[in-house]
Amino acid sequence: MNNTESIKINKPGKKAKTIKPQKPVYNEFVCSPELQKNKPAAVVIGYILRAAVIYIGVLGMILFICDAFKIRLNGFALAGAIALIVTLFCVMSINKALFFGGLGLSAAGAALAAYLTGNPVQFFMNSVATLWNHMLDRLDYAGYRIMTSLYLPVDSTVIFTEAETYAFMFSAVIMITVIIAAVFTASLIRRVRLMPLLLVSAVVLTVIFTYNISSSNWGFALILSAFCGIIPLKMYDSLYNRKKPANDAPRPPKKSLKTSAMGGYVGSVSMVLCFLVLLIPTLTVDKQWEKISFINDKMELGRAIVSSVIIGDTPNIDMGFVGNMDTMNARSTFADERTFNGREMLRVYASYNMPLYLRSWVASSYNDDENTWNAVSTSKASQYTSWFYPGFTPEVINYYFYNLVNPRLTNVNSFTSYSNHIEDGFITETIDVENLNSSGNLLFTAAAYNPEIGLMNFMSTDRNDLYSGEWKFYYEGIVTTGWFNFNKKYRMTAFVPSYRYEDYAARLENNLHYHSLMKYYILQTADTDLTPAKQRSVIDSATEMLEYYDVSYTEPTALERYFDLSPAERETFVYNHFTLPDYYDKFVYDEYTAVPDSEALRNVTSEITNNMGPVTSTHEVVMSVIDYLKENCVYTLSPREPRNVRMSALDVFLSDTKEGYCVQFATSAAMILRQLGIPTRYVEGYLINRLTYDKTPERLAKYQTVVRDYNAHAWIEVYMGAAGWKLYETTPEYYSDLYDPYTTSSSSSGYTPMPEPERPEPIMDDGPLDTKKPKFILNAETISVILI
Repeated sequence: MNNTESIKINKPGKKAKTIKPQKPVYNEFVCSPELQKNKPAAVVIGYILRAAVIYIGVLGMILFICDAFKIRLNGFALAGAIALIVTLFCVMSINKALFFGGLGLSAAGAALAAYLTGNPVQFFMNSVATLWNHMLDRLDYAGYRIMTSLYLPVDSTVIFTEAETYAFMFSAVIMITVIIAAVFTASLIRRVRLMPLLLVSAVVLTVIFTYNISSSNWGFALILSAFCGIIPLKMYDSLYNRKKPANDAPRPPKKSLKTSAMGGYVGSVSMVLCFLVLLIPTLTVDKQWEKISFINDKMELGRAIVSSVIIGDTPNIDMGFVGNMDTMNARSTFADERTFNGREMLRVYASYNMPLYLRSWVASSYNDDENTWNAVSTSKASQYTSWFYPGFTPEVINYYFYNLVNPRLTNVNSFTSYSNHIEDGFITETIDVENLNSSGNLLFTAAAYNPEIGLMNFMSTDRNDLYSGEWKFYYEGIVTTGWFNFNKKYRMTAFVPSYRYEDYAARLENNLHYHSLMKYYILQTADTDLTPAKQRSVIDSATEMLEYYDVSYTEPTALERYFDLSPAERETFVYNHFTLPDYYDKFVYDEYTAVPDSEALRNVTSEITNNMGPVTSTHEVVMSVIDYLKENCVYTLSPREPRNVRMSALDVFLSDTKEGYCVQFATSAAMILRQLGIPTRYVEGYLINRLTYDKTPERLAKYQTVVRDYNAHAWIEVYMGAAGWKLYETTPEYYSDLYDPYTTSSSSSGYTPMPEPERPEPIMDDGPLDTKKPKFILNAETISVILI
């Protein structure tokens, strides 16, 4: 018998009584909303609220992706587009008629878009490629190497405008939005299905959390809020929106929109409450998320293996980098408290006992929004050799400068001793490096070394016995190796800097002037075939000019050595000593002069220049900046908290706490010098200032030390034109070892001072030489060498 039929009960002498059947119970909860009578408006509102949970989840996911990969789009336009997409999917979910109507509307929109773009297939491909390449650049910019073959080609026949590139990017993000919105809608609008949501969320969140590339909390706050609404919504559906009735009760009538819509009230209220709880931290915290060391260390190993497998562990292609000190990751400039455990990193042997700077990492740019120094992108690094030549390293500029000034300065006569060129600012010595625990892809090299020899095998005395491990010159002084290269023991000839000679600045300016004059005479004669008598006349004219300008030099001059070369050798000489440095000069000014918009930086720079007084060299300007920081800022590994946590790291150090360690001193010095127009770059590596004598008879390099994690250090390198990059210590703690002056009565640099002659009149085939003297001009904005 059907339990919905009426039952008649007859009693003697009484009229038959009809008992109405009770309403069937399909759930153990009497208050089941599906058994309640709800007004249509309440159902519509509930459905909209359920759709709102979907919208917040999709919006949060897209914002999280855009923030992590630095996709700069109009926020209001993006939020509106996401709202339209989610609304369309939710309406299509109501019934079949609306579903097919939505498909038709979508098709019409796609047709309109195809008409507007002209070539929809090419537009689609360009959009996907633009977004994909941008995301790879972002990972690469954060320090995680990406193989160049992973980049997708964009139509190379057209140079796209900024507006077109923006359109490609926006379209690609909309495509991702459609996919995520479809998954969220299908998984939530009628009944919560967690598995698809978890899979999509896991893919997005895992990538971003693994590489720690998110700096804003808004996207994640919305995702967390949405899931705080989804969980109660799932519980609601489990209780009131079941596929099967509880306790073997009869199956309920066919479910209507009301069943799922009423859960929108529960989900939306929970979501709003969660968002209110997260609102304050979301507004106040904008730093990059902190890494949990015991988790991050394990992840670093995993990234290393995955990167190596993907890129093929070889130095002949772009290699993957992972880790901390010895990797290409971006370097934060916030003065966080630093701690070390004394872990042994390297063992170093040297033929002379003086402070050594082992460079591993050179910043390519500074990001003021994230307060980080950043390494070069993979795409730019891959172009580097095409800009110059394969195997080019900036040490070449420094090498050929001193080779022109005096070949004895670059000669290597022994790999077991050292050469004293202290008047010219360096000691030539041999350094051996043995990797103990440094597990990344970066090799540690002297801040200046002989690029003509490069890296040799460990403890070798044969300059042709080159380092047998995997390695290459990667970019701007960065030397890399494969992650699985276990032979990280090598030797190099280093030009170890020391500016303690009291007349070093004058000597450097002397060499720069000598280089300038030799360059003029050589380039004037490069395309002419002079007779021996004419060559002698030009040499005499150049000598007179050197003497008139008080330029010290060694004989024979560079001009004489040039005339002794064959035509092919002369061409190589001009390229190495003049053409390549000129080309590199332009690259340096494009790459290393950008500064953030900082009032504190401008104020400090102005204060320094106002108190500087007359200067005659770039070296003196650099020392004025370093001395200012030394006298006005405090070195400490435990700097105090800033008064305003929203200030940039640079502003905090220059105008608030004025406390920090090597990172803050080096960053500030670099920015001040850039503000003055002097190209400067930020460098990290290890500083070794304590070596001990090794009595082992077979030891070729007599001094040795173990480099530990607390020897990690940061400094700057300043571009000196034709002389290349010069290392400068910016941290007060290590000031004296590099700068405190002493006098010497003898030198092995061998230059010959010349008496002041009467003013000569130089003679050239094409007329008299312009005899303007070089001077240094200083103002608040720029310092440059000009001819006046």
